Amino acid sequence: MTNIGNGEERNESPGTAEKAKPRKNFRMDLFFNERREQSRVKTDIVVKYLAAWARIMVDRPPNYKAAFLDLFAGAGRYADGEPSTPVRVLELIIGNEKLSKRVVTNFNEMRKITYDQLVESIAAVPGINSLAYKPNLSNVEVGEAVATSLAAQKLVPCLLFADPYGYKGLTLDLIRSILKDWGSECIFFFNFNRIYMGLNHRSIAHHVDAIFGKDRADRLRAAVNAEPRPDMPAREAIVLSALREALSEIDGSYTLAFRFLRSPSKTSHYLIFVTKDPLGHKIMKDVMASKSSSKPQGVASFDFVLPDPKRTMALQLASPLDDLKTNLLNIYPGKSKSVQEIYDEHSLGTPYTMPNYKEALKQLRTQGLVNCTRRSGAVIRNNTMPDDVVVVFP
Repeated sequence: MTNIGNGEERNESPGTAEKAKPRKNFRMDLFFNERREQSRVKTDIVVKYLAAWARIMVDRPPNYKAAFLDLFAGAGRYADGEPSTPVRVLELIIGNEKLSKRVVTNFNEMRKITYDQLVESIAAVPGINSLAYKPNLSNVEVGEAVATSLAAQKLVPCLLFADPYGYKGLTLDLIRSILKDWGSECIFFFNFNRIYMGLNHRSIAHHVDAIFGKDRADRLRAAVNAEPRPDMPAREAIVLSALREALSEIDGSYTLAFRFLRSPSKTSHYLIFVTKDPLGHKIMKDVMASKSSSKPQGVASFDFVLPDPKRTMALQLASPLDDLKTNLLNIYPGKSKSVQEIYDEHSLGTPYTMPNYKEALKQLRTQGLVNCTRRSGAVIRNNTMPDDVVVVFP
């Protein structure tokens, strides 16, 4: 694994699969289309966040570097030639003059035949030789040694993307090794189904323990196996709560979870983001919201599932913005808070973005349920809600 310290210096992979032949089975067509769409959305989220994060990280003193580390990189392209995360990341960096001079990229693929394809894919990216730092490529198995190596280095700001083929290689120690340094954050694939089923399998219990920590994993097993057994939504919430607790103990103060569903009611996996920085949390929240399948009343669902007419009808009945308005009135009676203060205090752990708060507050103002002023005395124009507006709750 290449050094990405201060010193100088999976996406779904096609593997060896042949080009897909036409299928006559509608359900299989739907499955593969869903998988491809999920992979595309996952890559979009990673690349869009990287673009914002990297610009902030390199806007520092001259020659300040940032790094992107993809530990399960895949082949770089799908069987049909569509680029996956490594190629998309490099295209982004090459297309920005400042990033092309400051961002170090590291791609690891542990399967040799897929690694060889990755090498070819990266070599063929237009403009690849214009980068100040040539991509570092490695072909190692991700395990304890990788986490130990990263933990021993003082890293430049690093964005880790870990998309393992299941769960092997994903550990709290790995995430801790990144989060320990300033500006470093993690995006990782959390295979809910595989991990949930592995909770009670002794042969793979050590992998689950490595994700949650042994004591917490044992408590998690007891909670999901309790009698009467919780229903699946409750079990899912228990698992995610345990994950967030584990991440908070290694300085992952802010987490976000974007859910991928195999059907309107069946979770497949999550894309988890973890950071120490509230600004990173806000930026990723906006990114994930933009990729959500649905936005009832303008509030993102933070999930992705292929369009389904029945689900669309159900979501039309949801009223999350109305719920936000009611909640704010109940939380802040008799108080005066700026829009920014309300967002900072209330948004963590909710699906609401800043535009949602502004819309809710504008509606409350129009309905005469709150008063709004500006400390500067400036006029608040109709249909606007600047960050510095002070909202006076009755």
